[in-house]
Amino acid sequence: MGKEDWKTVNVKKRLLDEVERIQRTDEAKKAGITNVAQFVDLALREKLEKFERRRFEHINMHEDHVKILDNKLERAGRIVSVYFRDTKAWCEYCDEHMCVHIQYAWEIPDVREILSARKLAPPPSRVF
Repeated sequence: MGKEDWKTVNVKKRLLDEVERIQRTDEAKKAGITNVAQFVDLALREKLEKFERRRFEHINMHEDHVKILDNKLERAGRIVSVYFRDTKAWCEYCDEHMCVHIQYAWEIPDVREILSARKLAPPPSRVF
């Protein structure tokens, strides 16, 4: 990697001192972390993975619909309602009967249990 592949960031001294202390531990060495840049790189990658995995959050459920926060919609995320009426699901955001929001709703254990009791069939396969 060349210099153009790197960027500099400012970190509070107290935080950097703590990172340097941890980086010198046996546990960090066993993990292959031998310098501060490796520690910071690992920490940032783990945090990015966490944010990516948490695209959806179950907000609440009502008698006929579920509210889901989709963190990839709009700037701060958007709450989407998925309605279950008759034998079909409908997403108010996508205006569809099959989308990622409906698929996620079926992955929520409490929702799945209620929908199965109502004899609604889950989506045929993963759509996202």
